[in-house]
Amino acid sequence: MRWRVAGVGLGAAATTLVGVAVLGVGSGPAGAAATPLFSSSAAGTTSVSVPAGICFVTVTSDGGGGGSSEETGSTSAGAQDKNAGDASGGTASTPGTVHAAQTVSGGAGASVTARVAVAAGSTLTVVVGGVGGGGSTTAGGTGGFGGGGGGGASASTSFIAGGGGGGASVVATATAPLVVAGGGGGSGEAKAGGAGGMLGQPGGIGGIGADAGQGGLANGTGGGGGSDGGADRGGGGGGGVNGGGAGGNTGPVGGNGGSGTGAVGGGGGGGGQLSDPGLNGTAGGSGSGTPGAGDTAASPAGAAGGSGTAGGGNGGGTTAGSDSGGGGGGGIGFGGGGGASVFETGAGGGGYGAGSGGVEGEGGGGGSSFAAVGATNLSSSTLSGPSAGLVTITYDPATDSCAPALVVAPEFTG
Repeated sequence: MRWRVAGVGLGAAATTLVGVAVLGVGSGPAGAAATPLFSSSAAGTTSVSVPAGICFVTVTSDGGGGGSSEETGSTSAGAQDKNAGDASGGTASTPGTVHAAQTVSGGAGASVTARVAVAAGSTLTVVVGGVGGGGSTTAGGTGGFGGGGGGGASASTSFIAGGGGGGASVVATATAPLVVAGGGGGSGEAKAGGAGGMLGQPGGIGGIGADAGQGGLANGTGGGGGSDGGADRGGGGGGGVNGGGAGGNTGPVGGNGGSGTGAVGGGGGGGGQLSDPGLNGTAGGSGSGTPGAGDTAASPAGAAGGSGTAGGGNGGGTTAGSDSGGGGGGGIGFGGGGGASVFETGAGGGGYGAGSGGVEGEGGGGGSSFAAVGATNLSSSTLSGPSAGLVTITYDPATDSCAPALVVAPEFTG
């Protein structure tokens, strides 16, 4: 009797077989030749098929940037604008300084690269995050596709409303996220939006102090809504894949972000003010993933939050008479950003833990990012500025093919 060894192809998700020894596959070498599988900067959802025999892919996801607002100029030598002494939202000015109105940028999205295991022949869901809409004199900016929240409306047509939050960019299986890049927060009249968070870090804060929208947490919990400290106004809490952030102010005035299922994120809460509190975002998996409604009865109207994907939580709207933005919808791998409260305020960006909306002209918080356990070749960064989301997927047949199995069986020779 002698032993014969034969190679058998084996998918990444194969179960244990009796008499089969599986050879492990390590991370691919640096500089490996990449074969393109998918690349797009068009906001939306796409299904991508993994080729037969391929068990690893490399994903680069860039989150969508937050929408812009505008700081009003200082027109007289004795005037002092809201940005006095604070260069984060544009040119710092003090009494006696005259300057023109200037754009305040939304937060930049995060960029995440990872090599992840996939099942050969399976289908991946790709969400490319959109840029949050810029505010106008009549309405807050709409949230970007992928969970961006809606910006807060302006106090009058003399001011530019807050920007919408940017959407998260995600690659996921049918049941769980693989890579998530957080979107940037929308800007307020006084402060820029927070950036999408790098791996292991929260999303950026949309300003300084309690008024600002807070970034989503790295553990998949949404940021808590901004609060003005006077119990009058509150930003919506960010939804999260694991937990939702509390709405801003006591009550709360801003709606709570919805909690997730561990895979599907909840919707963001709507921003609000004392007479018109924002509604809570729903839990992940219970909604349709449609935009969270801003108040359409108000004049000017609050803006709707950004769309999620099927099975995500709906963002909360606001009651009649409010000028606050609605929260974004959640989906697989991301929660919806919180809606902004009134007065030229920015909304939260979508993310693994979504950012919250701010109050009183502050920016929205950025969403956090994520890579699946076991992912290799990890890197993350903050993009240089707010831009459209982007997802690319590649593989190298030489290093990313499924591992062969060694089948050891007796052979009788007589």
